[in-house]
Amino acid sequence: MKVQNKESLSARQKRVIIPGRGIRLNDDHGELKVTTWNVKTLYKDGKLENAVREMRRYRWDILGVSEVRCIECGDVPSYDSTHFYYSGGKKHRFGVGFIVTIEVRECVTGYVPRSDRVMLLQLNTKPIKTNLIQVYAPTSESTEAECENFYKDLEKKERKKKKRK
Repeated sequence: MKVQNKESLSARQKRVIIPGRGIRLNDDHGELKVTTWNVKTLYKDGKLENAVREMRRYRWDILGVSEVRCIECGDVPSYDSTHFYYSGGKKHRFGVGFIVTIEVRECVTGYVPRSDRVMLLQLNTKPIKTNLIQVYAPTSESTEAECENFYKDLEKKERKKKKRK
């Protein structure tokens, strides 16, 4: 799967989406538009709709978002034929997620909310399945302990993943 920039519009003509069977990328031009954005918050009224409008404007298929500030985790149909998957904490702080078009939603096989800073989205793409990971790393304003805990947690999850293989 290739990630394309905003200017390449030929992907819509080359990509074939078969509900329940995945996204087939027909040739080198069959690309999904995947991008990320630190939205600062989706907790306030109208913020999710604004993100979806921008997604439509640039014709993005998948938008990874950070600092969504949602509580807990879940997935909900959202504004204008899109779907929102999110992973948050117990407070309106941090949080990550993915907003996908309804066509891509048909190919989502699962999502794994690992923490309020890490989330995995699984897609049934052809010729191979695709995992997308959205991460919101601590900023320079974070304490040293927060940074250490974040990277220890990532390292621990990576070790678990390698043991399963």
